Amino acid sequence: MGIGYVADAAVHGGHRELARAKLRELEALNQVTGSPALRLGIAYARPVLAADEEAEGLYQVTLDELGGWPFMRARLQLAYGVWLRRQRRIAESRAPLRAALGTLEALGARGWRARAAGARRLGPVRARAGAVCVRSADAAGVADRADGRRRAVEPRDRPAAVPLPTDRRDASVPVFPKLAITSRSQLRVALSAAGTPAMRATVGAARGSDAV
Repeated sequence: MGIGYVADAAVHGGHRELARAKLRELEALNQVTGSPALRLGIAYARPVLAADEEAEGLYQVTLDELGGWPFMRARLQLAYGVWLRRQRRIAESRAPLRAALGTLEALGARGWRARAAGARRLGPVRARAGAVCVRSADAAGVADRADGRRRAVEPRDRPAAVPLPTDRRDASVPVFPKLAITSRSQLRVALSAAGTPAMRATVGAARGSDAV
């Protein structure tokens, strides 16, 4: 049955041809011995090591044959799910990966369960890059909408500032000293006396100032 582990290692290590040569030797041996364990190992290794155009049919047939061997069947479901992901068939890979994870968890096979859980989180490079692009676009849209809301509540047409007087003479005239007063309450009395020639000259000099 070790040929199944050899097949898994060969796929991960990039040595499929070496493992296929060993598989052919064991298939010839199986014709002589008829060992049930050898038959199961060969059945597992065939789809794992097969070319892509042959793999799917072999996976489906072998999964049916391994119904009474839950651990080996869960491992093959994991391999099948990973193969489907390599073909960018993400939606189809979920069912075998989910089934593998459930069985391996129930059997307490923690190492294999971790591999199945990790495989469920993986995706092809193109799909992951697309997800990043979508997230970036969503983030940009959120930022644009937030900026739009912020701009909507800001005053768009602020009134122009009232220009300050440009006549320095008018702006700098001290009104109260010129009128000989010290408070606003005295301003009315002072202005009522503005009819006199002296006060008219004083008020005229102070006219246009902010105080008046």
